[in-house]
Amino acid sequence: AVLRALSSDIGGRPFIVHGGGGTLYIAMNDYSGRRTLLWRSADDGANWSPPQQIYAWGGGTGHAEPLVGPQAGQLTFASSNPQTTAWGAALDGSESGTDARATLSESAVHDVQPALTGDGGAIVVANDLTNTFFHRLAPGGEPGNGAAWSGPTTIGAGDTSRVAGGPGGPYVLTSIPNTRQEIRKWNGSGFGAPVSVPERGSINDVVVSSSGGVGAIWRFDRDDGADMLRLALSTDGGATFPVRTIAVEAANTVMYDMAVGLAGDNAGFAVYGGQPGSNGARNLIRVVNTDPVDDGAPPAPPGQVPGPAGPAGPEPGDVVAPVQPRLVTKRTRGATLRLESTPACVRPGALFGARMSAKKDRRRRGRRVPFVRLTKAEFFIGRNKQVTDTAAPFTQRVRGPDLPSRRFFYLRVRVTIKRPAGVPSPKVFIQMRMTAC
Repeated sequence: AVLRALSSDIGGRPFIVHGGGGTLYIAMNDYSGRRTLLWRSADDGANWSPPQQIYAWGGGTGHAEPLVGPQAGQLTFASSNPQTTAWGAALDGSESGTDARATLSESAVHDVQPALTGDGGAIVVANDLTNTFFHRLAPGGEPGNGAAWSGPTTIGAGDTSRVAGGPGGPYVLTSIPNTRQEIRKWNGSGFGAPVSVPERGSINDVVVSSSGGVGAIWRFDRDDGADMLRLALSTDGGATFPVRTIAVEAANTVMYDMAVGLAGDNAGFAVYGGQPGSNGARNLIRVVNTDPVDDGAPPAPPGQVPGPAGPAGPEPGDVVAPVQPRLVTKRTRGATLRLESTPACVRPGALFGARMSAKKDRRRRGRRVPFVRLTKAEFFIGRNKQVTDTAAPFTQRVRGPDLPSRRFFYLRVRVTIKRPAGVPSPKVFIQMRMTAC
């Protein structure tokens, strides 16, 4: 069946949600139309209803897969950029005119994802490119009620985070840049000590099967340039996570995005997409099963170190010292432009954080400062535009280019500056030299 949207200008991302039995939903939070839309199928997707507005709020431009629950007959949504908000929408459409939402964060965060806690509540996990944290919805609470949420509570360090719920509660996976992967289990009030896999990796996902198995995947960049898709699979309630390789891509092919799913027997599939561009070898989407493959040259060490025996990491609730960002400044009339980024080097295809801001000059002797604010920031790698941001704070995650180790490249940002009335609004470039790992 071909689903036709209400209009051609919907700003959102659709998600397929399983409602049990043969019931499927396609849910979309339309940020441009300030609404949440729903399509329904009662026959495993053979036929679909017309779209229906089920809520009068669409969140921001950063979307997360919605959840069925935690209350009966409800979907829970979370979104980010510029604010992080959460809300619940009745599946029967009875709240189509309601716009109540909980504002969890006013600042820019990344990888926003909700998960059920199994006690009638939920959590929303996110990171600020340095630390990972969660907000908690009290059991029986309404997702759109800000008073029902607590947090944020620090989980630990990490610049990429994923969370998945299932039997026994949710698990969170975090990647510590160029160091290790950490997997933590929900203990009823927070996340316990991590099981640490001492292996660098980037771009990840985690899933919990219906039988309680936990699968975590990430991309490992081999020294010869090949990419390996690594799977850490636990069948003992998250106590240990033996690691295997389930796919290998030759040099100059990059795994840019990925997801994993497990059946009740803890076997499953992973899907990943290659680097977009003119190189046909990279324009790929592949599905692989979770069986181990011969990786030729496995990384060392491939095992796992439970809890405190692994590399030192923060405990739940700790305040983690932030990584000092790299900073480049540039003067413009009435302000100083500031471009910040955290990594010392960037692995090919890895995501890294960048923030664009401006510090306005002080007004002196009654003279008007010829600067109002930044209205847009366009992020480039070299001459290739990556993303456009029109909502301050201008914080984005950008993918590093596919370059050999120790080659340099430029992160460039073109900003649009609003001047006082009657003064033209210029566009100004600022750039930072960076190095490939």
